[in-house]
Amino acid sequence: MQNPVTREEDRERLSVAPDPGSLLLDLLRRRKDLGLKSKHVAERMGITQQGVYELERKIRNGENVLFSTAVNYAHAVGALLTMEEDPDFTPPPAPPPPPCKNNEACGNLAPKGKRRHGLCSACYNRWHDAGRPERVPPRSGLTPTQAMAEGRRALAANRRAEAHRRFTVLHQDMETIAKDLEVTVNTVKRYLADLSAPDDTAPATT
Repeated sequence: MQNPVTREEDRERLSVAPDPGSLLLDLLRRRKDLGLKSKHVAERMGITQQGVYELERKIRNGENVLFSTAVNYAHAVGALLTMEEDPDFTPPPAPPPPPCKNNEACGNLAPKGKRRHGLCSACYNRWHDAGRPERVPPRSGLTPTQAMAEGRRALAANRRAEAHRRFTVLHQDMETIAKDLEVTVNTVKRYLADLSAPDDTAPATT
């Protein structure tokens, strides 16, 4: 005969009641209704038979029982402790994130934590890129992608002008210029070609 504890149709799902003592008493009554011996329960729980006696004494007296012990005991008598949501429970609202410290010129919300010094991402990036001055630099009106592209164009223009100065005034060779500007020789050639190229936009005269 198959053990009733291991038969799937005999496994009960006991919801966690507001009073945990009544739940444990239900488990104790279930063991007796199934005719399970304390020896079998002890083997299922991995404890001694005396431990089962002590546990059931605590249950009958309404004493506190560890949750892990209650789960183990429920499993030993062929029951499952399941969780049910309380339909009347309303979680407290989460506190709103703090405003950016530069809120007078920004109005964005700052991320939690102190890694960005209480600034939102946009203000922090402007402040950090400007060398962390006393005040956050104002927005340029450009999106981050546009600002990044504008910065790359400005850097290329500065390098182009410096390459032209070093080549025409200091008479440096292209390899030295490339090394000092941290660019390739082909890039230096392109800089010099762009600056020395004639203006093709002017209308032709006939």
